[in-house]
Amino acid sequence: MRRGIVALAVAAIALLAGCAESHEEASRLQGRAEATATVDRKDIAFGDDLTLTLEVRSDPAFEIELPRTSEFDGFRLIDSGSTDSEIDGVLVERRWLRLRAERAGPQTLPALEVRYRPAAAGSKASTTSDATAKDAGADWKTVSTAPISFDVRSLLPAGDQPPQIREIKPLQPIQRARPWLWIAVATALVLVLAAALAYWWRRRRAPEETLPQVPAVPAHEIALAALDRLAASEPIGDAAVRRYYFALSEIIRAYIEGRFGLNATDLTTEEIVASLDRRDVPDLPEAPARGLRAFLSDTDAVKFAAHRPQRAEIGAVLDWARRFVEMTRQIEPAAGTVEASREAA
Repeated sequence: MRRGIVALAVAAIALLAGCAESHEEASRLQGRAEATATVDRKDIAFGDDLTLTLEVRSDPAFEIELPRTSEFDGFRLIDSGSTDSEIDGVLVERRWLRLRAERAGPQTLPALEVRYRPAAAGSKASTTSDATAKDAGADWKTVSTAPISFDVRSLLPAGDQPPQIREIKPLQPIQRARPWLWIAVATALVLVLAAALAYWWRRRRAPEETLPQVPAVPAHEIALAALDRLAASEPIGDAAVRRYYFALSEIIRAYIEGRFGLNATDLTTEEIVASLDRRDVPDLPEAPARGLRAFLSDTDAVKFAAHRPQRAEIGAVLDWARRFVEMTRQIEPAAGTVEASREAA
């Protein structure tokens, strides 16, 4: 019993310390914002990917404008996304970008500039004090992150030297071709042409053979089989959960591409959502489209924003993926309907 009392006391002290720390951060950020930029790895080689994460912590009464930078010297943008949340009175906004190194040597990711000001009246932050509301028309303030420098390793072995240029060979005299050689070449060409014409004539007179056509596997069958294989796995640990969510996202993206013709495997989450908003996929009903937007946002939060889902959440997102495929699968016409259509034709 004495151990239980001690454990409760320790837990209470830790909880009070956490609350004090959260209150201290909220007080420190009142009227200001802080921005940090981090990368998930610095030991990279030419062609490797890394994730740049911009995190802004600020007073919830502020509106934040994140930079839309998509070009970095020496890197190519592969994917991007953003999340926002409010934790213990602190507004936390994150934007991540997956970059691919395309140049070896010393590289620097430049500082990112974030703008902030008191939120306008009627917005999410309009419930603040009257003084803050009066400042809603104030000029933007800025806060910048520190640049990030590192080396990108070359794929060439150390010490390799470029091949030496050989000397130009001396000119050689041109020997005239003998007439019999040209006659032999012309004869060979005539024989080849005659053989080709004879083969074409035999093929034309031969009866055409009808080869059976192998029906293509429907996109929903491929997706459901892949989801069954994924469900048989048991992700243990943060790295395994991230791989699980990467695989789940790729299955649904491939299904959308095979079912609706939208190249979702090559598009970012923001580009897919924009296509849905423009109704580029008219065959996709609105209800599944709303669920797809939420699915893409939730999986990105795990893949790139360090969100760690519970086991129940993992099972729920897998069940939704199955329901999405079942709801949007292409309905094949019944055999009797097909035969009746053929007879009518």
